[in-house]
Amino acid sequence: MEKATDSSVSHEAYLDEYESLVKRHNDAESRYNSLIEENEMRKTKFIAITSFIETLKKTKELPLQFDESLFNKIIQKLIVTHDGFVLFVLRNGKEIKLAI
Repeated sequence: MEKATDSSVSHEAYLDEYESLVKRHNDAESRYNSLIEENEMRKTKFIAITSFIETLKKTKELPLQFDESLFNKIIQKLIVTHDGFVLFVLRNGKEIKLAI
């Protein structure tokens, strides 16, 4: 009778361990898939930015008209200070401060 109890406990422990491993596997697989998606998104952005830079390099003169789409792709935020400066915070983290 005691052996039957031990085998059922070990079977339950096995099932608990198995379920734990399945959960860890599913969590790891989910994280892996999200990292793959993020990597693909970054590759796409890299290609777009590289293409944009190459186009700029080939351009003899910069366009003088304002392009809202281009502005929004480059500038993360714009801060106007009380002391007469404008701070451009670029999406890559750089900051450019200009006097108004």
